[in-house]
Amino acid sequence: LAILFGSILFVTGPTVIGPMLRHVKPTPSVTGVLKWEGILSDPLGALMALLTYETYAQTHVNPLPHALIAIGMTLLVAGGIGLLLGWLLTRLLDRNILPEHLHTLGTLMFVLLGFSVSNLIQSESGLLTVTIIGIYLANQRRVPVRAIMEFKESLSLLLISSLFILLGARVTLADMRQEVAGHLLLFLLAL
Repeated sequence: LAILFGSILFVTGPTVIGPMLRHVKPTPSVTGVLKWEGILSDPLGALMALLTYETYAQTHVNPLPHALIAIGMTLLVAGGIGLLLGWLLTRLLDRNILPEHLHTLGTLMFVLLGFSVSNLIQSESGLLTVTIIGIYLANQRRVPVRAIMEFKESLSLLLISSLFILLGARVTLADMRQEVAGHLLLFLLAL
């Protein structure tokens, strides 16, 4: 349980790192490292939390081979699909097959396609696939991606804000009375 809890708290993500970097303003090299840490820890942390839970739930068998196979398959599927779609999208944008006014929506289509196909082939690999597509686009030099990055920032802000509102709305007052009565209140105060 401690490993599962640690894997859940491990995730920082860009939504945590971004606002901190805007406020603290460290040196450019530290900023770059922290941005990449936030980007990579999000999908990898979610994947590790899921695999830790699955491993914990399978107490009747030796869980280590299952976890290693799941991690390997996820990395293989997400890496292959992410790199393929990143390469294909870059070629479409570079050769103007996709008109400039559709770059953002075309990228969104590729992201949704990659997420869906990846999850169909290997469960829970979609988030890592999407991250790999983004890393590929951010590091290629053939196509300017500033408009895509701005669109992504706006879309991320909208979706993450909605997610937190929906998650908060699911917690009822009865749930809070039942859960906060014990050690959970001390834990929340410590956090």
